[in-house]
Amino acid sequence: HAAALAGLALLATAALAPAQEPEWIWTPPTTPASPSSPTAFLRKPFRTPPYTWNARLTVVADDTAEIFLNDNPVASCPGPDQPVRAEVSVNLIQGDNVLAVRARNATGPAGLLLHLNLGGAESREVVSDTTWRTAPTEEPGWNTLSFDDSRWRPALRIAEHGAAPWGDVLSRASATPAETLRVLEGFQVRLLRSATPDEGSWACMAIDDRGRLLISPEGDSKPLLQVELDDLGAVRKVVPQPMPLRFAMGLLFAHGSLYANAKGPQGTGLYRVTDHNRNDLLEAGEVQFLKGFKGGGEHGYHALALGPDGMIYVLNGNMTKPPDGLDPLSPYRNYAEDILSLNPDETTRAGGALVPGCQILRTDPEGRHWSMVAGGMRNAYDFDFSPDGELFTYDSDNEWDWGAPWYRATRLYHAVSAAEMGWRDGTRAWADTYPDMVRGVLDVGIGSPCGVKFGTRARFPEKYRRALFLQDWSYGRILAVHLRPEGAGYRGDFEEFLRGQPLNLTSMAFGPDGALYFITGGRGTQSGLYRVHYTGNAATGPAHLAADPSSPAARARALRRSLEQWHGKSGGRDASQQQHARWLIHGKRHR
Repeated sequence: HAAALAGLALLATAALAPAQEPEWIWTPPTTPASPSSPTAFLRKPFRTPPYTWNARLTVVADDTAEIFLNDNPVASCPGPDQPVRAEVSVNLIQGDNVLAVRARNATGPAGLLLHLNLGGAESREVVSDTTWRTAPTEEPGWNTLSFDDSRWRPALRIAEHGAAPWGDVLSRASATPAETLRVLEGFQVRLLRSATPDEGSWACMAIDDRGRLLISPEGDSKPLLQVELDDLGAVRKVVPQPMPLRFAMGLLFAHGSLYANAKGPQGTGLYRVTDHNRNDLLEAGEVQFLKGFKGGGEHGYHALALGPDGMIYVLNGNMTKPPDGLDPLSPYRNYAEDILSLNPDETTRAGGALVPGCQILRTDPEGRHWSMVAGGMRNAYDFDFSPDGELFTYDSDNEWDWGAPWYRATRLYHAVSAAEMGWRDGTRAWADTYPDMVRGVLDVGIGSPCGVKFGTRARFPEKYRRALFLQDWSYGRILAVHLRPEGAGYRGDFEEFLRGQPLNLTSMAFGPDGALYFITGGRGTQSGLYRVHYTGNAATGPAHLAADPSSPAARARALRRSLEQWHGKSGGRDASQQQHARWLIHGKRHR
C-alpha cells in the first residue's frame, strides 16, 4: 500500500508541473558529419494518471508521420502545414503506455512536434523532447509497449516550438485532410472548411429547406453558425447567429421553425425559434422556451427528429431526468429498477443514474403535450425515422463494463412505442433473453455513437439510399447498416462506409443536393465540415424506398402498429395488447 501511495503521489506531483512546450525532434545523424536519416522511428513510454479521459493529441511533421498509441494507429500527419488533432482516450491503458511515431522527410528540414494532453482528474502532458528514444530503421515490435528500446539513441532537438521555418503550428486550424480518409469505391470526400479557433469545437448540425447548414459549437460562449453553400457544395459564407442559444446537441428545422435542444436564457431544454421578420437571422426576440430538462453535458439533452405523425421527438441521455408534466398514460411508463435492493456502489458509476436512463420523448409542435415513448438505454446521441416511419437509435456502451460478463456493446435499437431496452447501470443490466425487453437490431462493438441518419434523401445507389448511417466518434468511422425485416422488427449487418484517423465525428445530414455532409469536433478537438458525394456509374435517381405493404414483414409491422394504437389509453385491454406487441417485435408468434 505504501508503494502504491508513493506512486500516486509521484503522479500527482507530475500533474502539478507547469505546462510543457513541445520541441521539434528527429533521429540524430550516425556521425557529426553525416546527414540525418530521411526516416525516423521514435518512441516515448509514459504512465497515465488515474481516471484519465479526454486525452487530446496534436502532431505536426515535416514531411509526414504515422502515430501509434499502444500499437494502435491513431493519427496520420500529411505535412508541416496540416497539424492533426485526435481524441485518443479509447486507446489508453490505465498505467503504462507507449507513443510511437514513424516519420519521413523528403525535402527541406526534418522534424516532429507532438503534444498529448492526458486530461482527466490529474491533468498531465506528454511532449516531444530529448527524452524520446529514436532509431533510423524499423525493428519488429518497435511500436509496442514490450519493445526494448535501450539500444536506441535519445532524440535530437531540432528547434523550439515557434521557430522558423514552421512557426506557431499548434494554433493553426486544420481538420483532417480529406485525402487521408478511406471511403467506399465510387464515393468522394471533400473537406469544405476547417473551424477557426474562434468558432469552437462543433457538436451538432442541421440543414434547412434552403440547403443552409446550422452548426452548434460546444460550450457556453460560442454562437451558432449559419453556413451557406454554393451550387457545388463549397462554403460561400459563415454567419454567426445572434440568438441567445448555446451548445445545442439537437437541431431540427420543422413547422417553419428551428427547434433546438440547447442551453438558453431559461436554462437547458427545448426551444423554438421563428424568423418572424424574415431577415434570415435567428434573433433573441424570436426564441420560445417549450420545456426544461434537468441534465447536461455528454449524457444530457440530445437529438431531435420530426416524426411521420408531425410530432417533435426528443432524445435525452441517461443523466437527464424525465421532465415534469408527462402524460401519465405515456406509452413508456411504470418503469422501475426491478431488483430487491440497490447496492450504492452500483449507482455511482453513472452518477446514480437510474431508470428510465436514456429516454425518447414526444411533443406537439407547440410543446404543449408531452409523453415518453421509449426508454432504458445508456446514452444514445441521435436517432432517425426510416421511410416506413420506424424509429432507430444507436446506443452507447458503458466503458466501465468492458470485459465484464454483463458488458453491452454499442448497439442499434428499433425504438418502437413503449420499448424497454433494459439498460441498468452496473450488474443490473437486463439480459437479452428477457421477454419484456426489445433486444438490439445488431451489436456494433466498442465505440462512441454519434450521428444517425437514413440515406433516404441521398443521391447514392439504391443500396445506400436504403441504408442507415451511423457515426462512431472514437474510431472515426461512418458505418452503413443494411436492415432486413424479421417478424414485426428488423435485424441487420453493417459495413464500413468511411474512416479516418483522426476523425472525431459528431453529426451529419443529407443536403438537398443528395450529398452527405458531416462535421467533426467534440471535447475541444479541431472541427471540420466535409461533403461526401457519389461519382460512380450506378443509378442514383429517386426510388420508392418504403417496403411493399403486401409483404409478410410489412403486414406484421402494420399489425404491431395497430396494437400500438392502444398505448396511452386506459382500459383492461391495454396490458394484453402491449404484451402481444412485444412478442411480435421479437419475431415470435402466439400458438
